[in-house]
Amino acid sequence: MAVQTYQAKIEKIVQDTETVKTYFLNLGRDMDFIPGQFVMVEFAHKLPNTRRAYSISSSPSQKRVIGITLKKAGVFTTEMDNAPVGEEMLVKGPFGHFTLDESVKDDLIFLAGGTGVTPFRCMITYLLEKKAPNTMTLFYSSRAPDEFVFLDELAALQAKNPQFRAIFTATRCTDPSWKGQCERINPDMIMRTVPNYNDCLYYLCGPPEMVAAMQTMLEKMGIETKRIKAERWG
Repeated sequence: MAVQTYQAKIEKIVQDTETVKTYFLNLGRDMDFIPGQFVMVEFAHKLPNTRRAYSISSSPSQKRVIGITLKKAGVFTTEMDNAPVGEEMLVKGPFGHFTLDESVKDDLIFLAGGTGVTPFRCMITYLLEKKAPNTMTLFYSSRAPDEFVFLDELAALQAKNPQFRAIFTATRCTDPSWKGQCERINPDMIMRTVPNYNDCLYYLCGPPEMVAAMQTMLEKMGIETKRIKAERWG
């Protein structure tokens, strides 16, 4: 995909959790991208020469208005947090090789930590739109139940699409109303959920230490290195 620069405007803002928002950016013209790619974003008039990379969380079927999802954590994200609808930004992209290969017919397993679920939301939505034959299983870990991004949306997709499953697991379960799991992603969780786990293609995304731990875990489970694709954030 050819990298281009877009003079974009914030068209819509969705509050996903207390600290995470999704910004829908109107690029003014179409951008062709592959699920899993990212864009560079800049407030040229407020923070010149300060750019941040964000995975595209919306499906490639939406070419002119793309979504980016981010957690407030620093000067740039604070500026984003304060930005209103209509705010102008520079967007450059697409970039990245942590992408979905549509020609692969293997079943897919996504392992996500925190906002690392962002590219998977793009991939899963796109494959469901395309009615792809792959079975998809998302294992999504967060510290607390109220920190899951896209929780209701992913649960709704699971209810409507038998080929997609979402396993939500919180490492700090203090909410008695939480109905999900309360442990770290582990081999037993994967093996009991996906019987053909050895034949699946794995995508990993999240904080560097989490991704490194997941990759080591998969290798100990006997998963071939060629079946593991990892993206480390931070």
